[in-house]
Amino acid sequence: MGERGKINFFDKPETVKKVKVASYVVLVLSVIGGFTFPNATHHFWDGIPGFYALLGFSSCAALIILCKLLGYWLKKRKDYYE
Repeated sequence: MGERGKINFFDKPETVKKVKVASYVVLVLSVIGGFTFPNATHHFWDGIPGFYALLGFSSCAALIILCKLLGYWLKKRKDYYE
């Protein structure tokens, strides 16, 4: 349930399913487009299929790990303010 008893848009299971299906369709279309349409390669890594998807995923994973480590480092003891 959303705020003040209102039903949120993503609380409905059928809406979540529709968003997942739409996301998969966009993913498949973008992968097909990446192999179908030629792109100008300026660097050697531009010609590697899926390079930028892998770069984005690894960057996101690295940021998540970095933030978790930073959270552990900044965390205070339970009795810090007593």
